[in-house]
Amino acid sequence: MLFWKTITSMEKILPSQEPVLVESKGTMLKNERYHFQIALKEDIFARYGECKKIVVRGDIADSVSVRVERFVPSTLTNPAADDYYVSKEACLIPDVLSNPHEADVAISCNQWRGVWVTIYNKRGVKKGKHHLEFD
Repeated sequence: MLFWKTITSMEKILPSQEPVLVESKGTMLKNERYHFQIALKEDIFARYGECKKIVVRGDIADSVSVRVERFVPSTLTNPAADDYYVSKEACLIPDVLSNPHEADVAISCNQWRGVWVTIYNKRGVKKGKHHLEFD
């Protein structure tokens, strides 16, 4: 089963840790951008290696950009660091965003993957509530 969560842009989605800063709605002012993440995890090994294409639906779907978070290795760590470090051990950190046309997420069993979502207001998004769906 594929699990989905919407997460604040302030959290790093690490492969082995469940994201906790859930975000289900947000506010964007005129001429601003709004960012959030989608965390995905598959618990069935049979889908390992599949790529999931993220599709956006809704009245402002044409103002949404989706990019996949790619991992980079973090090997220079400090075990005596303060609480502001993402990890005190060597690990993979999501730090590189793919180009929007490369928005396929590689599914891995029991590992979280992140998708970075940006809502642009350059097309004049009308004020009010909007609903987006991701498939």
